[in-house]
Amino acid sequence: MNYQRKAVFLPCFYGLVPIDLNAEVEILLMDKRRGSFIGYWVVLMSFVACQYDSPISISREKKVSEAAVEEMEVVEEVSEKVNYDEVKDGLFDDFIYRFMQDSLFQKARIQFPLISRKDGDVSQIEASAWSYDSIYSEADEYSSVYDGRDTLQHVCDEKVKKATVEIVDLKGKRVKLYHFFREQDQWILKEIDEHYFSHDNNHGFFAFYCKFSNDESYQLKHIHDPFYFKTYDADNFQEIEGWVAAESWPDYRTYLPNEKLFNTIYDDKRPSTAYRRLSIGSPSSGMSCSLLFRCLNGSWKLVSMEN
Repeated sequence: MNYQRKAVFLPCFYGLVPIDLNAEVEILLMDKRRGSFIGYWVVLMSFVACQYDSPISISREKKVSEAAVEEMEVVEEVSEKVNYDEVKDGLFDDFIYRFMQDSLFQKARIQFPLISRKDGDVSQIEASAWSYDSIYSEADEYSSVYDGRDTLQHVCDEKVKKATVEIVDLKGKRVKLYHFFREQDQWILKEIDEHYFSHDNNHGFFAFYCKFSNDESYQLKHIHDPFYFKTYDADNFQEIEGWVAAESWPDYRTYLPNEKLFNTIYDDKRPSTAYRRLSIGSPSSGMSCSLLFRCLNGSWKLVSMEN
């Protein structure tokens, strides 16, 4: 008997199961002659059932899930018993990660009543009115804007006494600042300040970047010709670098956050030169990129990109 090799999906209680007709027809022909078609179907269903969740496996998963919940509850109970007044903070980057993740630790590291400034108006937030703030921990990427070719040496400097977390809302054109101060080996949030970035020291660059990240034609006009490009070969990790014509920018364009920028300012050392370096990183995707901008004759332009 001649037939083509095909596969179909047979329905069962656990969903659709792929069946190879070539192999199954031979078995069915033999079983039909022996009058055992029903026996074959029972065996087949038993085989399929073994590949899907059985009531026993579901029960086992439920027990594991319940155990995980109980473990989380124990961790929370232990966390509640921690005396945060005795915990010493190290580098600000390590501290802020815990501050954004642990609601109890966060509240313990805020000086209440917390000073809140919004467009010049001053108010105070009492401890009872405070709600957990994730700041930027739920964002897909983190960015840093710093001065010129300067490195981020302040990140690893334990002598830093003040750190300001800056959230730039590019859509609303606003800036929110969290002012932290280091006192007796502990970082304390003492003030929050929110205003339009037209009143910010870095307003010129923020206004430029807002257009640069949202308008591709404007973007192309603000690429230095030529611009420097550096990357790494994915196969051997060798550096690839050179100068690229501005007209080729669309082929090299990278992801640019166009809704919010997140930044940390150490000891109030804000950018003051004609250069701005924007570093973008995404732990989830493994993406990392550094863009260097320079203000030439009152106009910002991208002069180099590394990724």
